[in-house]
Amino acid sequence: MKRLEAKEDIPTNLELGFLDLTTYYADENLSSSFFEKILFFENERRPIRHLQNKNRFFMPLQEKALSFVATNDKSIIVAPTSFGKTLVLKEYIFRFDLRVVVFIVPTNSLAYELENSFKENPAFKKYETFDHWQNNKPERAAEYLLFVGTQEKYLEIADKLDHIDLFVIDEAYKLEESVTQQRAYRLAKTFLDSISAKSSKVCLLCPNAKLEGFEEYGFHTFETRFNAVDKVFHTIDGEDNFYATLNLEAGRAKTILYCDTPAEINECFDKIAQLPFNQNPLIKKLWQEVSVDFHPEWSVCKYLKKGVLVHHGQMPKYLQNKMLNLFLDKNLCNLIIGTNSISEGINTPTRNIFIYPKCQIEKHKMVVKNTIGRAGRLGEMPLGHIFSLTSMEDLANEDIQIILTLNKEGENDILSDTQSAEKRAEFAKKFDLKEDTVKILIEENHVSLQYLEHILSSLKKDVEKGWFSEMPLILSRADVGYEPWQSFRDTCYIRGVFQKSYRVMNKSSGMSTRFIISYKDRIDFFREKYKSKEENMSDSDIMDGYMKFIYSTLDYDLLIVANIAKTVENDKRDWVFGNNVMSAVNHFLKRYYKFAYGVQNFDSFSDEQKAVLHVLRELGVNLSEFDMSIGLIEQIVGELKIRYSGYDVINALRRLADSDSIYREKYIGIVNKYF
Repeated sequence: MKRLEAKEDIPTNLELGFLDLTTYYADENLSSSFFEKILFFENERRPIRHLQNKNRFFMPLQEKALSFVATNDKSIIVAPTSFGKTLVLKEYIFRFDLRVVVFIVPTNSLAYELENSFKENPAFKKYETFDHWQNNKPERAAEYLLFVGTQEKYLEIADKLDHIDLFVIDEAYKLEESVTQQRAYRLAKTFLDSISAKSSKVCLLCPNAKLEGFEEYGFHTFETRFNAVDKVFHTIDGEDNFYATLNLEAGRAKTILYCDTPAEINECFDKIAQLPFNQNPLIKKLWQEVSVDFHPEWSVCKYLKKGVLVHHGQMPKYLQNKMLNLFLDKNLCNLIIGTNSISEGINTPTRNIFIYPKCQIEKHKMVVKNTIGRAGRLGEMPLGHIFSLTSMEDLANEDIQIILTLNKEGENDILSDTQSAEKRAEFAKKFDLKEDTVKILIEENHVSLQYLEHILSSLKKDVEKGWFSEMPLILSRADVGYEPWQSFRDTCYIRGVFQKSYRVMNKSSGMSTRFIISYKDRIDFFREKYKSKEENMSDSDIMDGYMKFIYSTLDYDLLIVANIAKTVENDKRDWVFGNNVMSAVNHFLKRYYKFAYGVQNFDSFSDEQKAVLHVLRELGVNLSEFDMSIGLIEQIVGELKIRYSGYDVINALRRLADSDSIYREKYIGIVNKYF
């Protein structure tokens, strides 16, 4: 591998053949050895057919994995991260001409990239690739359907698919996580749906680990440690040497610095700032745009100014995509700092992985191991280099135990109770609700009965003022892992985000000043309202807090609480809410829809129009910047098929930007800024 990487003393095809390194063979026309001819003849029996006109071949073990999937209705491929598991499944889909395929991935970023890889390959042009479904358009039978998306997106359309030829769950080690966490609950629910009668074949993909409990559901495992991308582990002495080495290696080749959380990314900026990175004009342009839209002290902006890219889940999706595109360009930037959002399956070819010195490796073992596997690239970079303060080699070779959560005591009960008509009836009686309402609450919000009980119990408790800023308090009382200190901070964040203006008192003069909202003003507001004496939060800390609130807590926690409350109110207006609770919920929803979608009356939009608004927000478009009229959104809806994705919405916007629509200038504005 070292000889391959150095491109010196290149091994012969014969040597590569004995090592099962098909992807690194030289051109057959350059070889005349009888044995090499045999090797090339054997290769031709293992073509990768969906990579048309590329003359690419599977390694023997990849072909065995393909055969294993073909001969087992329930299979698990356990192999190193760079083995090519997705490549194998794409080939299976193509060779066996599958009609309906579901591909579950853990993040929207990975879904977007995987969808693009399907749509850009002519071999899959016959598939309708989607993650949304319009209900108002007449049903049209489609020959070939390919769903690519997260478990949340799948549960939205699950009832639309009567039969599935192949159901794939990537990063299946996440099926170990407790279903008391809502994302894990939804993944477990998706897993149960995958093994239902409507799926002909199920395949789980997992990096090397010791899996337990899956055999009880009839799964058979193909396991290999073979890797055509080898790893070299470098243990560095001291943080100063760590960052000096990072600077040196990023000057030579593509490099990822992995951190556990966005907070850690912010934390290591001072060290990165001392390194002499050069800013490319395209990165500088992006920095200027992001600084205006957000704040120069947001950690993402600070890194861009330094010429370094960032990728994590607490930033707009369009910005994540721009970061990846800049990193993938060979001539722009060699260093990107990211969390697991960049390590879980995203196609980011890199020679080097650096593990942030303060990573909690024991706590995030599987994620770190998965990240290590991203170093190197099959067929291109035969060696991946791992740099860390402590040795990672043992972790890379460790068989981490993954126990299917459904086999753990109490975990399966949460799922089975939620699906039980009898348990739902008992629950409805306990909370004085209609059984149909309980069913709607569970299915529309994709929550468990346990979670729902916590939320409903909290909604029964009084709040003081009935204003939107009390929503974090309502959530913190629900015992769903949301701590009181988070509630106190988020009370400041929600006011900073939702209020059009606010007054801050000058203690020395006794006079108050009214601020019009900008992120600078929001930082000042936070400092004024957040009274904790224990923390000295920097502007970057506060901005990162706002971003986490906007791109995580707001949609995935507070909005669910508000939607549950509104469903209960619509079912039974005399339900015993706590004093002022519904006032707080209604104020929240009014402000939320104005902030998130830029519309005054969200309910005036149809379900399909709301879905498109949601996709635009998910893509990171600041909708309050534009007048999102019903006519404008309806034009976008009209450009879409019954099944569509964010990728299709972007293309619809581009077509409309080139049309003679009365909204053409707005479409041009959205496309130019975001896509």
